[in-house]
Amino acid sequence: MDIRYFIENIVLSIYRLFCRKQYKNSYFRTKKKRKNQKAETTDLDRYLDQIFSTKQKELFLKKLNKDTLTKTEKEYFSRVVKKKVSALADTELHTLSKKLLN
Repeated sequence: MDIRYFIENIVLSIYRLFCRKQYKNSYFRTKKKRKNQKAETTDLDRYLDQIFSTKQKELFLKKLNKDTLTKTEKEYFSRVVKKKVSALADTELHTLSKKLLN
């Protein structure tokens, strides 16, 4: 399968998680649900922090939100962040990681 397909799926799933968390931030949620949402957000942040630096994470989320990137940000994204995301999308790496964890 094409690597772009896997990258798009990962980016899309992270974007869906991000959107879900944004929706859960509405004012009409109870305190208990807000507390659970904070725990979920910290999980996603923790996972992203393990892979990306803070600036890389900002660029990653900017790209997901389809915000415009400056020329320097585009260059940095394509040079560093895109390579990490494509490595995460690799199916062989994913299966090896699962074997190591089991």
